[in-house]
Amino acid sequence: MVSDGQKSMGNTQLYPLRFEPIYQYRLWGGRRLASLLSAPLPGDGPIGEAWVLSDRTDYQSLVANGSLKGQTLGEVMEQFREQLMESCLRASAAFRCCSSFWTHTKCFRYRCIPAMTL
Repeated sequence: MVSDGQKSMGNTQLYPLRFEPIYQYRLWGGRRLASLLSAPLPGDGPIGEAWVLSDRTDYQSLVANGSLKGQTLGEVMEQFREQLMESCLRASAAFRCCSSFWTHTKCFRYRCIPAMTL
């Protein structure tokens, strides 16, 4: 039986999903995103962007925890569309987003790209 706070499809129950950030090397970047995200950065080079949630076809966020670990955001949306988005996406075939943090030598910036620009 599924509790009120959980929804299921087949044998898999939905749970709070964490996603692996997609780090982008940029010449103008640095290493400050590590403190903002409370996570170690890959390599030693300048990281200018961390895409924390992306459903672009060329950059898919991966689930970082639980039984869905390793699946892309697109795969999870395909499998659990109704449960995740309820009625707002019934007419849409795609859920496109990219949410990122940018860093420069002195500031952070957050952006969310609307679906129509991807």
